[in-house]
Amino acid sequence: MTAVKSPRIMSHDGKVLVCGVVIMLFNVSQLLKSSSGEERRYTFQEEGRRFQDEAADIRGSARLMRSLQGILVMAEIETGIACSCSRCLGKFVLPVSFHMEEEFLPEIDVDTGVRLSPPPEPSYTIDPHHMLDLSDALGQYAIAAAPMKPLCAADCKGLCPTCGQNMNQDPCDCAATQVDSHWAKLEGLGLQLRNG
Repeated sequence: MTAVKSPRIMSHDGKVLVCGVVIMLFNVSQLLKSSSGEERRYTFQEEGRRFQDEAADIRGSARLMRSLQGILVMAEIETGIACSCSRCLGKFVLPVSFHMEEEFLPEIDVDTGVRLSPPPEPSYTIDPHHMLDLSDALGQYAIAAAPMKPLCAADCKGLCPTCGQNMNQDPCDCAATQVDSHWAKLEGLGLQLRNG
């Protein structure tokens, strides 16, 4: 499978943007030349730059440590992902926070420039220019941190099963007139008892 890279555009502050979405790049060439255990720490608050078009800003900290094979990234992230409510289908931004720990492996030996053999299993890689891109891993971790059935609010009323009206916006008349077929006989019994 061939990966297609998106065109990269530099913003005025040196961040790399793709259609307004930040790609979090770290130049790790000096860290790759360091001995195992050497580390760099970063904090970031990417206001107005997101890994999804309608998601929230990205805030957090990352620790990049030289491992025997590559760079171990340990990060604490707060962001939000664009979701659809599982009850009312309305769009909203769901806040998520998560811990990420992944090892990124180089494609090129930093000292010799020789291409390294690919890892035995799929993993995150450091590009041939020794740039470590966190954006793909951040996106995957953020989506994994989201609940299976996200709700826009804990008390979301959902959609009317008959007409499809969003019950959070306006009530409809369907609920008052419809009786669940499972309870129809009991409703009839209740009417008999009341009418005596």
